[in-house]
Amino acid sequence: MFTLEGVRNEENTSAREQLFNNTRLPDQLVQRLNGNVRALKLLENQWKNSPQSRRHIQGISAFISHEGVLQRCQEFLDDRTLGLLTIGAWAHDTGKGEERILAVVEKPGPLTAGEEQVKKEHPRVGFEALSSHDLAMPPEDAEIIRLMAYLHHFSPNKNLSYGGSEKVWASLDGYSRFVVRLMTLIDHFSAGWEPRLYRSGPVDLETIILTLCDRLGPPSPEEIELIKVIADYREKYQEPFAEPTFAYEAEVSILPMRPEKPRSRQR
Repeated sequence: MFTLEGVRNEENTSAREQLFNNTRLPDQLVQRLNGNVRALKLLENQWKNSPQSRRHIQGISAFISHEGVLQRCQEFLDDRTLGLLTIGAWAHDTGKGEERILAVVEKPGPLTAGEEQVKKEHPRVGFEALSSHDLAMPPEDAEIIRLMAYLHHFSPNKNLSYGGSEKVWASLDGYSRFVVRLMTLIDHFSAGWEPRLYRSGPVDLETIILTLCDRLGPPSPEEIELIKVIADYREKYQEPFAEPTFAYEAEVSILPMRPEKPRSRQR
């Protein structure tokens, strides 16, 4: 279970207030996007006008920066991986900032089949936006951020998949696939736990685990440990991922800033 000694100090309380009450994107995230006007516009629209998306970003950010999570996952959450997940918390749903997708996401009540199809376009829209301009980080890390957006709903099981492509999934190196799968796992647990306007209530933990196994296949030892941590976290807190120790600016600075070299991109 979680060790919370020292978590609620003055500095972390201030960081919590900044994360949960700030109406602007963090400066370090803006720097990482390196003048990517399209992605910035989508993220700003999502942050300002989508309470569900804002809560989702807050929840994932809170979880991956929680002292207890970091202690238990320290063997595989190194600085690089943590930095990628921290930025990915903001960037993976970039596509939901597009107006027509945002309107569907924020619509009360069940979605029609047509609206579901619109919602399912957000991985592609986010990937294209993040690919429209070089990011201020090493190119291999920038590609992982884009792939988080593109693949976080992809599955080798075609009946459960949307977004991404088999070709891109098959081309991933071991580390890229590992981080994308971690982001997918955290994203699905958070989304299943959060209140959503288009469903009646949260999804139970067992159902989420079974769905993820169907979607991603058998979990790795690291993923099993992360699932155990999430189960303990969910048991402890009544609200989804709602006890952050998130350093609002600092955590986004974990990755080195080194702009990519311009290059053509094809999918």
